[in-house]
Amino acid sequence: MNDGVMLWLGGPAPEVAAALAQTLTGATCWPVGADTVCAVASQTGEHLSACVERAVRGAQIASRQGAAVGLAVGPLATAGHANPTRERARRAAALASAGEIILAWGSQAYVRGTFESVSTGFVRLIELA
Repeated sequence: MNDGVMLWLGGPAPEVAAALAQTLTGATCWPVGADTVCAVASQTGEHLSACVERAVRGAQIASRQGAAVGLAVGPLATAGHANPTRERARRAAALASAGEIILAWGSQAYVRGTFESVSTGFVRLIELA
């Protein structure tokens, strides 16, 4: 099970989501209703902080286009249909205003430390269990 970043993009136009999927190396994006979800996986040999940096750059692109963006760091695949990382990203996006980026982390301390090691002054951090 790989760790990475889930982005939940609230309300971007389909062409914005398509451009984002092409920009983010290692990302898989798909529509969920009017929103777009992207899973950004860590590349082989890549530290998680580099994956977070790539995801934040993608989030910046989407937020400049007016999307409300939620990010969550953690396992990208889990058994069954439940994915707590994706759910945290969805909840964070629901709390974000248009053009705002919110990162939600769970109980893992390394997630917050990894994210804070990236230059992210414009991103609001919240804790969602």
